[in-house]
Amino acid sequence: MNNLQHFKGHEHLIARLDDLRTSMEKYHKSYATNFLNEEETEIARRYLGNQSNYKIYGGHEDARRCKVVFFYEEDDFFDIVCLVAKINNKFTDIKHPDVLGSLMSLNINRDQIGDIFIKEDKIIIFVNKTIADFIIMNLTMIKKVKVNFTITNEEFDLSYQFKEFKTTISSERIDVIVGALCHLNRQQAQKLIISKQVQLNHVTIEDCAKICNNNCTISIRHYGRFIYLGVDKTTKKDRLLVSFKQYI
Repeated sequence: MNNLQHFKGHEHLIARLDDLRTSMEKYHKSYATNFLNEEETEIARRYLGNQSNYKIYGGHEDARRCKVVFFYEEDDFFDIVCLVAKINNKFTDIKHPDVLGSLMSLNINRDQIGDIFIKEDKIIIFVNKTIADFIIMNLTMIKKVKVNFTITNEEFDLSYQFKEFKTTISSERIDVIVGALCHLNRQQAQKLIISKQVQLNHVTIEDCAKICNNNCTISIRHYGRFIYLGVDKTTKKDRLLVSFKQYI
């Protein structure tokens, strides 16, 4: 078990995980959290480590919002439902915030909702099974567009798109990298970090001297999400030529 001092600020989540695992062992049935955001999911993953009888799942591969499921004996616990509605996006421009806002207007807690996608002519939402029928009955309009959601078992291509680029930096410190990604000076980049607007591997950081490793994920509020691929070479001026992928 990891030392709890490493999870300061996440005591409620840790206690919830412990309660669910205890219930699984006591009552011999599976239990799950509601949907966690990426930081909570990463904290859960670090806390639980190599323990058995649990998985982290969000309804599809590479899900960003996930549940922690403690399963008893075998993995037979499924309480995530995929809802889909067809739309004509040629005549409207429905975005993720529009869908989420419509869901929140129904007084649904955010932790009942997983990932949301708008793919060509479809809106795809992963939700708790317990509220699926409620959403189908009540979410009939988004941005003045009529929608009709149904439960589906169809598999969709929900992979994320990237663009790759290179730049030069003086070191692999997070403040240096944030400055390069956001076109800010070191002091401005440090202000972003100190004000908790930067996540490294989905966990908010405040240490401006943190070193980034290959393939780490860097999320910067209002600027986007990036994957640091690492150093390609050192230039003649002793700067590092590095590669990134940016989510688009």
